[in-house]
Amino acid sequence: MQYKDNKKHLQFPFIIIYYDVIKELELADFESYILLDYLMKVSKGNEIGKINISKIEQKLYSTITRKTLHRKLKILLEQNHIIEYEKGIFRLNADTVSKFTSSGYFLIVYFEFMLAYKIRLKKYLLLYLTYSLFRKSKNNNGFFNEETFCYYLDIKKSMLSKHKKDLIDRDFIIKQSGTQYKISSVIYEEFEKLKTQYKIGSE
Repeated sequence: MQYKDNKKHLQFPFIIIYYDVIKELELADFESYILLDYLMKVSKGNEIGKINISKIEQKLYSTITRKTLHRKLKILLEQNHIIEYEKGIFRLNADTVSKFTSSGYFLIVYFEFMLAYKIRLKKYLLLYLTYSLFRKSKNNNGFFNEETFCYYLDIKKSMLSKHKKDLIDRDFIIKQSGTQYKISSVIYEEFEKLKTQYKIGSE
């Protein structure tokens, strides 16, 4: 894998999504987590200042659309995770920051991978979760439990089936038997290389 504009995408090459944080903060979805994580990284203390959605969309490499970012920002404000203390000036809720821990089960969003393979977030997360299960599996198969995937990815079965079919059609995952799926050797090696490159520990 080699993304042609790789040099432009080094500031935030990946984001680690922790399930316990999503649950603790009652975040609406993965996009809300990614936006909140980004704002925490660019804030000074808890001070965000002005929020430029167009710039954020660019910094996240357009993996989340401007329209979606506006919608997620509104939800984060309603949940009081972000506070507008002056008109157009924002800061992070200190309680939210204190609960934004880095422990427990997680998924890793590699933006370079998404861009290189032109894959959207939910489909990417399904692929990464399959990789994670495959990596842990003793018989080198990922056990594809629809209920588990729907729960963790917050997705309906119909959409899960559609994403799964697309990934199979692109030879990203390979059906073995029953509910067991094998991730392709190419995709497996790509994730392994990224894991080593950014020195990320095991899930």
